[in-house]
Amino acid sequence: MDKWSVIALAITLGIISFLTGFYVENLGSGEPTTAVNPNPIAESVHIANASLGLELFLSSNSKINEPGQTFAINITEYNYENSTNQVQSQNDWVISGLSVGPCSGNLPFGFSVFVGNYSLQDLSALKQKTGLMLYQPGTYNCPAVFNVQGYIFSPHSNNASIMDDGTIPFGALTSVGYFSGSWNTILSWTLFQRLLPGVYTVVAGDEWGDVVLLHFTIDT
Repeated sequence: MDKWSVIALAITLGIISFLTGFYVENLGSGEPTTAVNPNPIAESVHIANASLGLELFLSSNSKINEPGQTFAINITEYNYENSTNQVQSQNDWVISGLSVGPCSGNLPFGFSVFVGNYSLQDLSALKQKTGLMLYQPGTYNCPAVFNVQGYIFSPHSNNASIMDDGTIPFGALTSVGYFSGSWNTILSWTLFQRLLPGVYTVVAGDEWGDVVLLHFTIDT
């Protein structure tokens, strides 16, 4: 097994708890559009970046019946071009701090959940807010973070390789997370709390400046 195969295997094993398959379909729109997701309890939104040939997809549950029930958040980056697509890395995040977990340094996208009902017109306000801490604080044995210079996407796919000093096979640029609450640090204590009834906003973005959002409601 060559060096790049070993590195790719280490990445896969290190982030397998965060990555899974997510069916996406090119809907060919340049504006955020609500779309039907294969999960019947979820809604999906996506935005196309015509200059790069990429689409950012986000899906989540739209309603949770009571506090403590698990909800899912899916995010993927998809190449809708008919050919291999080489995209250079950028650092044009609209909102900082977006991630898919404690070990997401090699991924070009992320999300955050905010308490309240926000729209794309509220992005300036959201930049001043801190999203919920969905992952337990602590020390994680994360895979190596590379000096990512870009990504090479397969045609009509979310499968990509990382461009570093060489080309590293990576796999699907897709992530799913399951949550039922958030973590809060009070003095020296870290406590897990179920999310309270109300409206929440899921904001997802990528390093190329694309951003989408969805809402979910927790009933009493």
